[in-house]
Amino acid sequence: MTARLIKIFVLSFIFSSCCYANNWKSVANSADGESMYFVDIEFLQKSGNTRTFWLLENKSKRDKFGALSTKENLSVNCVAKDIKQIYLSSFDDLGGNGKVISSFPVKGDWVPIAPGSINAYIYKFVCK
Repeated sequence: MTARLIKIFVLSFIFSSCCYANNWKSVANSADGESMYFVDIEFLQKSGNTRTFWLLENKSKRDKFGALSTKENLSVNCVAKDIKQIYLSSFDDLGGNGKVISSFPVKGDWVPIAPGSINAYIYKFVCK
């Protein structure tokens, strides 16, 4: 097996185990196999054409700040196909656990969702 396939297998095993919260649903994996993305369906809010939710990213290795995971609060406009970041936190352990490395509100603008991107997979999941 290649190293990439091993990483994907290990991350998939971790998050399919009985101990991982049922409210986090897998929505995408990065093309390079370095990240897995999950939406918290317990906090998925629908208001008209907008969906607001928490997204968890688990990384196979630490980023340059030492984070293994991030949680983002995002909004998606299902008609306009736009996405906006609201809040971002990073953690030194998987699953949004461990020490908080950073946490702050984001004053992001609505941006178009590019076809084939991670955001496109997220859009399909939250707007279905």
